[in-house]
Amino acid sequence: MRHIIKIILAVIVTAMITVSCKKEGPQGPAGPEGPRGNPGPDGGVTGTSTGGVLAYTLMEQETLDASLFRWTRETLLPAGNYFLETRFDPDSPWKDMLRLKGDTSGILKQGIALVYLYGYYSSGGGTKHWFTLPHTVKLPTTNVRQFYKHWYWTNDSSDPYELYAGIGVRVFCEQVATTANISPIYNIDGMRIIVIGAGSSGVISGKYRNVPDEQLSMEEAMEKYRLTELDFVPLNPGPA
Repeated sequence: MRHIIKIILAVIVTAMITVSCKKEGPQGPAGPEGPRGNPGPDGGVTGTSTGGVLAYTLMEQETLDASLFRWTRETLLPAGNYFLETRFDPDSPWKDMLRLKGDTSGILKQGIALVYLYGYYSSGGGTKHWFTLPHTVKLPTTNVRQFYKHWYWTNDSSDPYELYAGIGVRVFCEQVATTANISPIYNIDGMRIIVIGAGSSGVISGKYRNVPDEQLSMEEAMEKYRLTELDFVPLNPGPA
């Protein structure tokens, strides 16, 4: 685009000089056609301080003899409240909040985070599948509900190396009795996060371009923001 603007300005300036310095005489032959400009950039994942789209993933690994996800009860709250803990590898400590560094903090401060979990029922069978947060599920036998949701926040550090966005996942499980302690029905094997900035309209495409982001499935969000599997970078739960 800058290249094209420079060419236009050069033509305007040349025309002005020609008009101001014009002399009588026959018109000269037309000059050769100039070279074509460079093609513009492809759409897709981008990231700036306030706009763009970033995508992250954390998945269980078959080569590891250890889990990367677990539900932990919040002991200070009534029964049925749990948060999802994650870790990057078996040697890392468990964390109940993912820290996303770099441009993520600035993008998320004026944008949103879409969170998707990959899981299956811990009892009663069922295939593994992706589901969008927030998500509500009824237990197969009792119709008791469980509410899965995510939260996120950004800090305002003046040090660019300390800027980060925090993202966590919680679930509330309805209890059938005051003495019960019904735990989350889902076992989690993966998580994906798509961070969308307020200034990312330039990458929107497809039939979901006018659908609110909060209503998008993971596949729909990927189509809307031109994401591919290769655009998801590995998540690291990071320091406490």
